Amino acid sequence: MSPIPLRALSLLLAVVALGACSSSRFYDVRYRPAPLEAEVATQAVAGAQVRALVTVLGIERGREGSPDRALVRMRLENLGTAAAVLETESLGLVSGDLVAFGAVAVSPSEIRGISGGESAVYDLAFALPQGRRARDLDLSGLNLRFTVRFGEHPVTTGATFQRLEWGYWDPGPRWHVGFGYAWTR
Repeated sequence: MSPIPLRALSLLLAVVALGACSSSRFYDVRYRPAPLEAEVATQAVAGAQVRALVTVLGIERGREGSPDRALVRMRLENLGTAAAVLETESLGLVSGDLVAFGAVAVSPSEIRGISGGESAVYDLAFALPQGRRARDLDLSGLNLRFTVRFGEHPVTTGATFQRLEWGYWDPGPRWHVGFGYAWTR
């Protein structure tokens, strides 16, 4: 077995070092509940009942000229018999200081009706308000507004999320004051 040439070893160390310097694509914020469950129903239409599960995935850092954005995942489960449709133009997100986020990009972009017993999952990307960065907003809470339509009857629902303060190992600074003594024999 021959030794690894110095040049190859230095290249390997450089690649490892660069990988260690990469940062997460998300800001260090999390929200609860995850997921939030909301019932969307109306008595105006027989069999109109949808279960909405919503989770804030995080606040994504902007890359390559794109703005920072909030990513939300929504699962709609039709528990009733009436077809339901998510109205994408109704989607709105506001921060804890009630600043409205910008336009939303919905994936998949083709919104179809959800028949009884079916479900659909949507990824929602809300751009931060024009000219604002994540640190300029009160991100202690987020409120999502959405509308599900049953035939000609829209039902609007809101979902509120609170920022979860967390850390991997250290909850914050700790101070200890004490008196100690020792003896030897």
